[in-house]
Amino acid sequence: MDRKDLEEVPRSSMGAEIMNERIQQLIQQATRVIEPDDPDYRQEIFDKKLFAELIVKECASFVGDENSQAVKKMFKHFGIEE
Repeated sequence: MDRKDLEEVPRSSMGAEIMNERIQQLIQQATRVIEPDDPDYRQEIFDKKLFAELIVKECASFVGDENSQAVKKMFKHFGIEE
């Protein structure tokens, strides 16, 4: 399947909105805000490792519980601590 084929695959706009909303929630969970005394120096630090871990855990929740062999293999494959 080439790029052209991928672009022609119909998408459900509702599904995309739900995915984007959930991804936004995971991004927020993986972002730490540092607010010093001076608001001009406010920082947001995005933790890529935590974001990846949250996505893997989210996907694993659809496979089974944390004790299932499939989830254990998935966590091991991605280096996620249980």
